Amino acid sequence: MNLGAIKSKYDARDLKLGAVQEPISYPEIYLPDYSNLPKYWQNGLPTCGANAGSFFKVIQEFIESKTAKSFSPRFLWIKIKEIDNNALQVGTDMRSIFKTLKSIGVCDNNLINNDVSMSLIDYTNSQPITQNMLDNAQPNIINSYAFVDDLSFEGIKNAIYRNGVVLLRLLVGRNFFNTTTLTIPAGRLSGHFIVAYGYDKDWIYFRDSTEKDFTKSDKKFGKDYMNWVKEGGTALDLDNDYIRALINKRETLQKIVELIRKVLEWLKGRK
Repeated sequence: MNLGAIKSKYDARDLKLGAVQEPISYPEIYLPDYSNLPKYWQNGLPTCGANAGSFFKVIQEFIESKTAKSFSPRFLWIKIKEIDNNALQVGTDMRSIFKTLKSIGVCDNNLINNDVSMSLIDYTNSQPITQNMLDNAQPNIINSYAFVDDLSFEGIKNAIYRNGVVLLRLLVGRNFFNTTTLTIPAGRLSGHFIVAYGYDKDWIYFRDSTEKDFTKSDKKFGKDYMNWVKEGGTALDLDNDYIRALINKRETLQKIVELIRKVLEWLKGRK
């Protein structure tokens, strides 16, 4: 079983949500009704990242304009695979999803056939991409993104309420399917990207792309699942100069730490 979510490689330039957003008070229940927004099915392809990234933008668009749009997982998958340097069959990572949404965006679903009965090679073929699709995708970009550094149950709730939607990488087992309530995963585990959009006192609610039966596309997990929530990220509306300044500061600090490490090693060697 491989649904297509792998861990992002470490990058000191990554922006952490806690560096740009202070925690705020949030209501006990935040549960928008997104049942009428489009649902996606990956049909066994390791493309959960593109499906999750597309629905992430669907929610963003709905929050901003109250328009129920449908974006193309296939287009997003093709563009992600041009930059992520991961083998087709392993899927992709969260950073590559956000980088593609930031630079390229995602086009309307009706512009390219999202035929999930295709082979993975055919589904990934970039030949069908047209300039019209690229032009259509450009308004559907994100301005910036950050990784959620507080992956506690309450931390994710805070991120959802503050930003409207959060992309999560979970580990799931064979009992993930054909249900709407997650229990401790059983059997062989796979990484999986999902889109968290709401919560109440006991549950975090999310949209999934593994179910052919769309009545099971909206699922939930509780506090007992937190050991299997491995990564989170969201989009931010921040000024690019501000982001660059934060990244430069992180890079400078990283260089200072590395210099101190080398000095300590040199001093140790003189003893």
